[in-house]
Amino acid sequence: MEIYAILSGKGGTGKTTLAVHLSVAAELSGEKSIVVDLDPQGSATDWGTSRQAETPVVVAADPTRLADILKTAEANVVDVAVIDTAPHTDRDVYTQTPAQITANLASLVIIPCRASIFDLTEVLALYNHIQHRRKK
Repeated sequence: MEIYAILSGKGGTGKTTLAVHLSVAAELSGEKSIVVDLDPQGSATDWGTSRQAETPVVVAADPTRLADILKTAEANVVDVAVIDTAPHTDRDVYTQTPAQITANLASLVIIPCRASIFDLTEVLALYNHIQHRRKK
């Protein structure tokens, strides 16, 4: 199973939009996908509830349950899991924060950002963690 984590230190960068679009694109290409909504705001969950389509399934979760949710998804033959996260400002690359737990489980980390110095500064913290863990 491919696991795509959408991470950003800033809000408003398009994490949820990217997550749901990637999941729908996977479904349209014949792959079974889910969106795991780790953001307490719950925008992806609201999106999933408001749709008439039954797939992709959206699962609201806490980061501490992420590994179990992904195991269940894999057991149910899900091809692609897309994880939508809350904004994170974690800077300690050695502590297991929600962003780091998510990045560690992912096969690919995607960091959307806007063209501003504030967004680019936050990208550096996440990039350092990803490089430290040798993640794509």
